[in-house]
Amino acid sequence: MSRNPSMQSLISLCQPSIEDGQFKYFVADPENQAQNTNYGDDHGLRLILDQQKHAYHGTKLDNDVRQNRGDIESNNEATPLIKSRSMKRSTSAPSLHEGKMMHFDQEQGQQRSIRFQVVVWYVGPVDVVLNRVTMQFRVTMFWNEFGHTDHDDDSSKSETVWKMMGRRKACEKEILGDDMTQQIDVPPVSILNAVSFDVVGEPEVTRLREDTKLMRWTCLYKAILVQDRLRVENFPHDAHELVLKLGVLTQRKPSSRWDKSKWRLDLATREDSQGSTRIPHGLIVDQVKIPEFSRTPKELSFEFVPLSLGAEDTEKAHKDKCLQIKLDVIRESGYYDQNIMPLLGMLNLIAVSMLSIEATDFFKRGLLMLNICFVEISIRMSADSKLPRVGYQIKIQRILNSFFFAILSLVMESSALYFAITRYKLSIEIANKIDAVMAVLVLLHTLFIFISYYYDRFLLKQRLNKS
Repeated sequence: MSRNPSMQSLISLCQPSIEDGQFKYFVADPENQAQNTNYGDDHGLRLILDQQKHAYHGTKLDNDVRQNRGDIESNNEATPLIKSRSMKRSTSAPSLHEGKMMHFDQEQGQQRSIRFQVVVWYVGPVDVVLNRVTMQFRVTMFWNEFGHTDHDDDSSKSETVWKMMGRRKACEKEILGDDMTQQIDVPPVSILNAVSFDVVGEPEVTRLREDTKLMRWTCLYKAILVQDRLRVENFPHDAHELVLKLGVLTQRKPSSRWDKSKWRLDLATREDSQGSTRIPHGLIVDQVKIPEFSRTPKELSFEFVPLSLGAEDTEKAHKDKCLQIKLDVIRESGYYDQNIMPLLGMLNLIAVSMLSIEATDFFKRGLLMLNICFVEISIRMSADSKLPRVGYQIKIQRILNSFFFAILSLVMESSALYFAITRYKLSIEIANKIDAVMAVLVLLHTLFIFISYYYDRFLLKQRLNKS
């Protein structure tokens, strides 16, 4: 039984090749490559395609022809040259149409991708009060531009350069002239969590490969980024994730230029980056130093999360996404670990040693303990000036309060003993035993504070080593 090949079948048989700088088309015979027929340039192919379309009279695409290998013998007199014994299914057969490369996979609803690469060059001080951080980074996008040029390609044109025209367009111009050879659309990238940003230099557009129409757009930004969760309850042993969010917000509706059902967001590949970075989709430069924080050895983490801006899509399958880049940082706590904590511990030990003075000599005992309290108050005021001023209590403040209250409890205990001895004739032996119990309790309390504090530091270091 003979069948007329459909348009898609015909296209799948036609294979482009380049000879002497011109495109030639062949009908590939899978079993006999020697009998492949040359049908010349794209003009000749269009004539054949038009003839086949009229001869076919609108017949629907035959699934058996697309999915199975079968004998194809043309009985249509309008296409006597096109014969093949077998055919394989083809999902994306390229053709030249008016000098512009087009792919049929987009017309059939198959997705393409806008691929991102992000390189972080600078990270400024982290403001945990305003939940902001300043960051300088380069965003690079890659995509394959098929069938959306506004002018014909000219293989004999002189050297050209790509220039941005606003935010969404780029045009190719001759270096030695002002003639515009073609114009393309550029995905309008947005920094989703930026309070403000500046463009450093100018965006650059380049066509990396002519055969695949691989385009690259790159721009260097310096932006103030809002962070969602910069809580410092565990200060000075707090760790944070600095987040940068990128996305394409405009022209993402159905049938728009960057329809989200046809253009998905993805990460750059090695073919895109061409070895420009150690990691194709991005990294943080080794020389980046963050004030008061240290970076974990782990590289930047990239993930695509649902886009929360705009109207909510009822269908989760069609919900748009954005790229979220995370940088893990840990606060450097050496100032508190090696200065504040040991000093507070020694002051508490000195206060406990004041219990060696007889309870009957309350004036001397109490006066010395209160002097130690005043020293701790001065340390507290000095430490508070360096603490983030947030609306909740942080760990180092709880520790300072615990040391201070421990000394005040010793003063109150000494006052109670003096009152009991002078008014109720409490024996000195019982008063000494009460002092001993009180000293043990304060020492245990101090030891518990130190263990809990440095255990948190140990967990933080362990997390750093694991990463």
